[in-house]
Amino acid sequence: MMRTITHLCAVSRIGMLSVVAPKMRKISVLLDHEDYERFDSYCRTRGYKKSTLASKLIRDLLDREQGPTTRELFDARKREKTG
Repeated sequence: MMRTITHLCAVSRIGMLSVVAPKMRKISVLLDHEDYERFDSYCRTRGYKKSTLASKLIRDLLDREQGPTTRELFDARKREKTG
């Protein structure tokens, strides 16, 4: 499944598309010293930003485990609130 990470917003007067990143949410992750050093080394040797790789790993895990999509989670919360 391919994910789109940008949204097309508008066409300007000269016909070019404006591209805007979707709103992102921030999380914090605590790692022990050894895990941090391993992750940092992995990212440095392969040219990854730590945040970009962490996002990809989370997305891959959720896709592999076939977790619920954002829409499914939103709909479930909405149903819980309305009874």
